[in-house]
Amino acid sequence: MANWGRWREGLPALVAGGLTAVVLAAMLDWLTLGYPLASLWRNLLFNVIDGVSSDFGTEKWNFYLLGELGLWGAAGLLILTAAMLGARRLPFLLAAAVAIVAVHSGIAHKEYRFIYPAVLLIMVLAGLGIAQLTEWGAEWLGLRGVKKHLAGAGCAGLLLFYAAF
Repeated sequence: MANWGRWREGLPALVAGGLTAVVLAAMLDWLTLGYPLASLWRNLLFNVIDGVSSDFGTEKWNFYLLGELGLWGAAGLLILTAAMLGARRLPFLLAAAVAIVAVHSGIAHKEYRFIYPAVLLIMVLAGLGIAQLTEWGAEWLGLRGVKKHLAGAGCAGLLLFYAAF
């Protein structure tokens, strides 16, 4: 649900969907691994309690954040600003992305693939935010006599130019 103010309306469907996923995962594990949710318990046992994943290397908690900002470079400011604008329309996408990064930042063994879903969610939000920035820029230029289609194309081109460098 995209509207924070109406979250209670979607709560029953969210709970039902979550329970369905857990029940199906439990059944699959029971059939393939011998008992319900065996994959979850084995993951916790091997990686959190026994520390097996630490044998493959560990990183500090901020590894993912610094890595993404390093990849994005100067475009990072635009991406983060646009993502925050996009989160105004789809706040649950931002919540999901933050949850993914937060959970994986707390685990010592880090691999980029662990947070890839969060990166995709941020890019969707950034796309929404860039669309909003383009609309605002086109409206502003339109008030100054620039034709709407030229103003929109110019704003989009400017934002893409900025992101490319």
